[in-house]
Amino acid sequence: MRYHTLTAELIQKAGQKAREFGHSWVGCAHLLTAMTELPDGTGQFLRSLGLDPMVTEAMAQLLCGVGTPGLPLPQGLTPNVRRVLRLASREAQQQNCRMIRTVHILLALSRVEDSSAAELLKLYGITPQLLFHHTVEYLEWEAEASRNLKK
Repeated sequence: MRYHTLTAELIQKAGQKAREFGHSWVGCAHLLTAMTELPDGTGQFLRSLGLDPMVTEAMAQLLCGVGTPGLPLPQGLTPNVRRVLRLASREAQQQNCRMIRTVHILLALSRVEDSSAAELLKLYGITPQLLFHHTVEYLEWEAEASRNLKK
């Protein structure tokens, strides 16, 4: 299964965030931080839940620490990020989508409760279950809006 253009950009942006933090790995906190900055519906949705991009980045740095920013470090995905990407692929398949979208990654993040993204969300008072519930509602709204546009 292929990544949607915005999803591929999200993964690249997460790598960029990791380099800015001085990390040699891309973790779920980097994904979530990058996702809050997205101009698409997923980014807007996270911001509507109260996730401010600048605050999220600062909290991610406090949670994960900061290395030496700007070094050309080898970027590897953590096991949790690889798990999130596999779960996102399954979410896309279950929804009969041909591409993995950013919202599929968000759904997958809500299922990985032992990640740095889950810790960040807890700081905002958002549980994985609450994130999953709101994301499903968002998907239903998106599908309804799409149907109404086709009429």
